Amino acid sequence: MPYQGVDLTLDAFPAVLDRYPNTVLILFGRPVEPYLERVEQLGNNVFLVDNEPFERLPHYLAISDIALVPRIYGHKRAWKLPIYMMAGKAIIGSDTEGINTVIEHGKTGWLIPPTPESMTVALLHLIENEELRTMLQSNALAEPKTGMMLLF
Repeated sequence: MPYQGVDLTLDAFPAVLDRYPNTVLILFGRPVEPYLERVEQLGNNVFLVDNEPFERLPHYLAISDIALVPRIYGHKRAWKLPIYMMAGKAIIGSDTEGINTVIEHGKTGWLIPPTPESMTVALLHLIENEELRTMLQSNALAEPKTGMMLLF
């Protein structure tokens, strides 16, 4: 869906690749069709994962250093946030309602205005600052999660 910020992320990613050409972006979810052409232009650094069961998400999280929640708009809570936090990932999220009520900037994640420029700066900042990533990961993992989580 457009509000998820995939275009924003794809707009930011070429500048990251210019500086760090071995960086990989994994887009997990559906639908992928609107993004196929853009992803092809970025080469082998972007993977579209659309036909995997949700149960495989932990495997993708395990190989990731940074999790992204770049919603452009929306007032609902992003349900992936607690998952990313429990996985102990450094999170970049848009400073929009629903995300900024869960993430505390500089403590449990990195909040940005929902623009490609802001995403580029945040990605480069976290890629270049391992100490900050580690601190955000630890704090996200230790943060009490809001809402009720049920496992069946």
